[in-house]
Amino acid sequence: MTAKNSIEECLEQPDHLLFTHRGCHVFVSELLKRFPDENYAAKSIEINDGYGPPKSGFHIVACRDGFFVDAFGIRREKDYCLWLCGKRSRADPKMPVPFVRWVEIESSDLLQTVNCNDPDEPLNKWDHVVQQDFVRIVEERARKFIEPIRERFQVSLLIEGSELRQVPLKVE
Repeated sequence: MTAKNSIEECLEQPDHLLFTHRGCHVFVSELLKRFPDENYAAKSIEINDGYGPPKSGFHIVACRDGFFVDAFGIRREKDYCLWLCGKRSRADPKMPVPFVRWVEIESSDLLQTVNCNDPDEPLNKWDHVVQQDFVRIVEERARKFIEPIRERFQVSLLIEGSELRQVPLKVE
């Protein structure tokens, strides 16, 4: 399969799959641009399964106050790590239980080419595609996806609602 076919197949995915799989880095870049007042930090999941060095870049999201935002909306960072740990353990019960954690990353690295072994499919430091046409198309799709449901991606609204209702948000 050529890089061009790989990118085309990726772009054929429905938005929610594209933005949570091979296009998550572009989606987060768009969130950071559209919601500067949210003070999001870009983070990546790092997985250490005991075989070799820990690997980051599994999923890239926008984070704030113990919550993360991706195409599915707002969720707790801690809950996702536990879910992912369970999912990977169920997939292969003979493997050691992986250690999963969030690591903050530089947002400037999201669309930065680091690996250009294949000029048709340049990659960032987490091996996510940063080919210019791919990024342009995913950015446009992300804008169209985000705009009609902006509230879904704003942690500040969750925090404000909890304060108005005096419901403590336990985020350890």
